[in-house]
Amino acid sequence: MHGSRRFRRPSAPLVLCTLALFVALAGAGYAANGGNFILGQSNSATSATSLSAPFDGPALRATNNTTTSNATALALVVGNGRPPLTVNSAVKVKNLNVDKLDDLDSSAFLKSKVPVTLTGSTGTGGVLSATNTGGANGVQGVTASASASGVYGQNDGGGFGVAGRSNAAGGVGVYAEAEGGGSAHAVSALSFGLGGTVLATNDGGGSALELHSSSAPPMIVDSRTEVANLNADLVDGASILSNRIVSTTHNDHVIQLPGFGDVNVVSCDHTNAAFEWSSGGPPAYVTWYDVFNPSDDFQGVANIVTSFARPHHFATIQLARATGSDTSIATVTLTTNGADCVFAAQAVVQPG
Repeated sequence: MHGSRRFRRPSAPLVLCTLALFVALAGAGYAANGGNFILGQSNSATSATSLSAPFDGPALRATNNTTTSNATALALVVGNGRPPLTVNSAVKVKNLNVDKLDDLDSSAFLKSKVPVTLTGSTGTGGVLSATNTGGANGVQGVTASASASGVYGQNDGGGFGVAGRSNAAGGVGVYAEAEGGGSAHAVSALSFGLGGTVLATNDGGGSALELHSSSAPPMIVDSRTEVANLNADLVDGASILSNRIVSTTHNDHVIQLPGFGDVNVVSCDHTNAAFEWSSGGPPAYVTWYDVFNPSDDFQGVANIVTSFARPHHFATIQLARATGSDTSIATVTLTTNGADCVFAAQAVVQPG
């Protein structure tokens, strides 16, 4: 009819193609290698997709300005045990904030910021444990302050502030060294308690305290108070000796004199007692005086002098050997009680 429009009916092939495209776009995703990346849809491919953008700026930018709790700019999902991404650069990524590193939370790492503080609870070992399998120190502390410590330890529970142990023969549990000269001290200890400022205990067979000095005295004291139970081998270079025994046995030692032999029991029958001095070697100049038995006095050079058997003795024996720089002197005071067979002696020996 003139003045009216006529519409052409679409062909069958065009209808089928349009329907197929509608079904594909309305489905779960668009899947076609070499096709377009469809925004707002799930896309999939059976081969890798790459983007190359050689210009000054990010090759790909993902922005999500939504402020809800689950909003992110990028999500990477992989199978179990697989890394979510790979990189070919060791350059640090500025402002990268990750929750875990090597499966450890950020609280498991120390910050490189002073002061470094560790707080924890452990029943064995220590909060901080350092092991050096090489030839250097396990823990080393250094300070340039005269009022601070290179390593400082404090114990609020009554134990040790700093403790050290050596598990090898000939080792040292705690070692201190001072190289400042003058009045520098390798070890300085201060205590406000009633116990000793330094406590040394040896549970083995050695001494609790060992002192060595190349030229100066091994120790200096500023108190004249008597030290209870102090048993020293030498006082002003001399040995001070004493002993008391009850014996009837010949050659029992009454007292041993370094460098001058021994004073021994000769006999005792519970009435009279006898003793003798024997040098055990070279002779000495002997001066023998007995208060109870003046007739038993002796003066001369000898290497053995024997007393008579008497109910009591109170003898002073002086021994001297050599002259000049090698002169050595010993003075012995000895008393006996024949009824009880008691021999008691004291001596001072100045070795040459």
